[in-house]
Amino acid sequence: MSEKQKLERIRQTLDDLEKEVDDKEVTRDYWEGFCKVFNAVEAVLDENSD
Repeated sequence: MSEKQKLERIRQTLDDLEKEVDDKEVTRDYWEGFCKVFNAVEAVLDENSD
């Protein structure tokens, strides 16, 4: 699997996770923590995308 495929797979997993979290009632602390991680990973993916 190429680096680009790995990054795309991570991005898809994050999208799926975000949808799953949206469907559940979560605490504010959990949601804020999730958003911080999600945004950090997205920033890295954007830096590394072609």
